[in-house]
Amino acid sequence: MKLLIASLLTLSLAGVASASDYGMGVSIQDGDPSIYLPINVTDNFRIEPVFSYYKSTRKSADIEQEFKGLDILLGFFGRKNISENVSTYYGGRFGYTSRENNFEANFNSNKTETDGYIIEPAFGFEYHFTENISLGGEVSYRYSNVDGDSSSQALLGSITESKADTTTSSTNTSVVLRYVF
Repeated sequence: MKLLIASLLTLSLAGVASASDYGMGVSIQDGDPSIYLPINVTDNFRIEPVFSYYKSTRKSADIEQEFKGLDILLGFFGRKNISENVSTYYGGRFGYTSRENNFEANFNSNKTETDGYIIEPAFGFEYHFTENISLGGEVSYRYSNVDGDSSSQALLGSITESKADTTTSSTNTSVVLRYVF
């Protein structure tokens, strides 16, 4: 499903990108692995896919834990020039999210796999160093709803399976460096 969503997103935006200014951006904050693909359709409208993947592994003598996450988002933003070098943008993103958490210790193990959707209204500003390079700050409110399966097993015990259903909301801040070709 993840590959299908990414493929459809790429194909649907190919026509828009060929007739617009497009580029690449990265979050320059520690702990935010997002890659931005801005497509400035007009001076006042931007479409921006965002991809994030992260993996964290922790091992010790008694514990092994691995966490993986994937977000594929599509944003639509109005843009307004405030001055010659500063612009603001406002709009939101929606998309797919997936999480996998594996935990193993001497006496038990747990595995949870979830996926679902994200809705994220956002507002930001950009300072344009040149016509092609900008540095911006963004504030957003992220709502996500995921569900999936969880299984646990105690030492020499039976496997317990359950459904995982989680709703999360949070405020987020990002610092994004963008380059438009």
